[in-house]
Amino acid sequence: APGRCPELHVAIVAPEIALSTARVYRAFDRLPPPRGAAALYRNDLWPAALAEAPRLGRLARSLSALGASATFLCGSGSAIAGVFADGAAARRALAPLAPTARLAVAARIPAIPVTG
Repeated sequence: APGRCPELHVAIVAPEIALSTARVYRAFDRLPPPRGAAALYRNDLWPAALAEAPRLGRLARSLSALGASATFLCGSGSAIAGVFADGAAARRALAPLAPTARLAVAARIPAIPVTG
């Protein structure tokens, strides 16, 4: 059924961690297939990227501690996004993380129609 993906406010942080896309996909190929229903904020590459760069877990936990209601890996990494209630909260969360990141940006992702 048609619906809408809600507007999101995110803080995206790319740490000074280099991840090889090829290595992440090779690590992914060694994992058991994902199970369960797909969630809105799910990236099946997360376990593989985390295995390659465990520090990404600390970054995701930091975003959660700073108020993110959800966190997710962007692409094959190393950027992590946190979902916040509004743009101001996303920008506040970046303050302690930005000094050690190669990228730290707050963004608004508009609501979009979704078809089933």
